[in-house]
Amino acid sequence: QRQMCIRDRQERTPDQNLPKVELHRPISKGLLTAYFFSAPLSQAFDEDLVLFLTAMESGTVKVEEHRQPTVHRLRLRNQTGKLVFILPGTVVYGGMQDRIIASAALIEPGEQTVDVSAFCVEPARWHPESTRARAFHTLGKHYFHYASPRVRSRALHHKDQGAVWHVTALERAAMARLFRARLDSSSLRDVYTAEDLPRQIEDSLMELKQTVSDLPDVTGVAFAIGPHLVEINVFASRKMFELCCDMLLGGYLRDALVLRPRKAAKPPGPGQVAELLSRPISTITHRSQPATNNCLTIGRIDDEYDALILEYRGLPVFKQILNHAAF
Repeated sequence: QRQMCIRDRQERTPDQNLPKVELHRPISKGLLTAYFFSAPLSQAFDEDLVLFLTAMESGTVKVEEHRQPTVHRLRLRNQTGKLVFILPGTVVYGGMQDRIIASAALIEPGEQTVDVSAFCVEPARWHPESTRARAFHTLGKHYFHYASPRVRSRALHHKDQGAVWHVTALERAAMARLFRARLDSSSLRDVYTAEDLPRQIEDSLMELKQTVSDLPDVTGVAFAIGPHLVEINVFASRKMFELCCDMLLGGYLRDALVLRPRKAAKPPGPGQVAELLSRPISTITHRSQPATNNCLTIGRIDDEYDALILEYRGLPVFKQILNHAAF
């Protein structure tokens, strides 16, 4: 059944037509510009769901190593009784080593066990943590768990472990300098959980979340750092978008402090966001079925932007566009 998505849809590009995009006024915080917009991917999607990270916190989703651990596969157990949404690029800590999940998925309530694609972000460890055996755990704030765009690009689209390690080292060096992080391991956790980080971004995060609250029709957000339009996320419903707000907004407030453009310039106009949203995937590079009734399509829009689209029961429910050339 899981091969049907690959075999039967090999030549089909997912329906990428969006309703009219309503863009709100861009909001800037330092080098970061956020563009909130209304453009639900599917008017028919109204499922009750929970964010993967939230379910991990409550203990209703377990992340485990395989009996014979392997770097690029992790096992998830869904005990929530709800659909669980995995935002691609979520970092999980613990196990034999810290990993980034290189997939998007909606895991059904009855689907107890799912294998997901993963890449290492802790190159110097391959043994259980002394106090937690092989268990994975969360570290408080959701944005501690969202990898930067350049780490996600190497894992999700390039699928290159060496490149993931290279940008992991760059992130650690930059964030240790900016946030005075202690480098106690080889993992991104040292810098993503630096004590000085929340102090620098929490006020801006609260302001952006209040903006979301004041715009009840918003179902997507784009981010620019300096002059570069870096990422666009479109969700099937308002609920789905709200679940991911802390990860997306906090992660990008952090990244705007680290991924500094070479020269100052104005942020892109809203028209660039709308234009990019209207463009389809031109070349499909990967297609898989990460969970039951899921189809994940990954591909390239042009030489600058990659994209992924997650379908659930034939409906597009999540689309992400990522700039792989800016940083």
